[in-house]
Amino acid sequence: MTFSFLISSPMVDLGSLILLMSIFGWKVAVVYVIVGLVIAVVGGTLIEKLHLENQVEEFIRNGKSIDAPQNELTKRDRLKYSWEQVTETAKKVFPYVIVGVGIGAFIHNWIPEEWIIKVLGTGNPFGVIIATICGIPMYADIFGCIPIAEALLAKGARLGVVLSFMMGVTTLSLPSMIMLKKAIKPKLLGIFIAICTVGIILVGYFFNHLGGNIMALFGKKKEETKAEKSCCCGGSQSASEVTSTCCGEKVNGICCIKVLGSGCKSCHQLYENTLKAVEGMGIEVEYITDLQKIMEYGAMSMPALVVNEKVVSVGRVLKPAEISEIVEKY
Repeated sequence: MTFSFLISSPMVDLGSLILLMSIFGWKVAVVYVIVGLVIAVVGGTLIEKLHLENQVEEFIRNGKSIDAPQNELTKRDRLKYSWEQVTETAKKVFPYVIVGVGIGAFIHNWIPEEWIIKVLGTGNPFGVIIATICGIPMYADIFGCIPIAEALLAKGARLGVVLSFMMGVTTLSLPSMIMLKKAIKPKLLGIFIAICTVGIILVGYFFNHLGGNIMALFGKKKEETKAEKSCCCGGSQSASEVTSTCCGEKVNGICCIKVLGSGCKSCHQLYENTLKAVEGMGIEVEYITDLQKIMEYGAMSMPALVVNEKVVSVGRVLKPAEISEIVEKY
């Protein structure tokens, strides 16, 4: 039970759920929390089955709890204590946010996206392992990780890789392991690290494998009603959805073309190449940089190209000729 808590507390807390929802959307956040809790339960159960109680340091096992009498707090005392807790928490969190934003800004503005795509993108099957290892030496919490994760995702890193990095930072940071070593013996510490590492890597590959299918995990099958309208892309949508995703009448079979990106060099290049590919066709190209909207398309790497509301390319800067070939199919 203790180690289930040690695994889950840094990995899946309320703050991580809220922040992940704001960046990646609620579906990704819920799946992240569920798999994090599964790792915590499985890890704690495995440690319990191994009967490693003797691997806890002597002073911990011999410690005794004392029931000390406490004075009843008044409402004013409770409010004062609550405010002290809020300010103390804010002071602790603020430095992590500043550091995280600084690292995220450095990644976004100084590290070429080609490097990120090569190391952490679709083409590297070891991206999850590399991200997990890179996250271990860092010392931060979920608040400091979010800006870094957003910058990595915007540069072309895959979602599973980014989440593995976040889990590695919050669960297996080197300073935390040094402090934990004072309470448990090396054997138990090694097993704890091994369980967390394997779990984090599996979660990373799980998210990479699902890709855009994550968005469909919690999707409800729509029932046909009179309120639904026919979509120009060939599907059917409710009246509330048509204005946000339907683009108008088809032009030469094309309803809409969109480029999904974060504003990076590769994203701009794909947008420019798309404009060249459809030049003279009378088709408008929309450039979407809102990460929440991008995640709704299930694009787990950028830049991405969408034709008739279907993602046709992810993580690549297509040449105008390649885009023209795709457009001709429609």
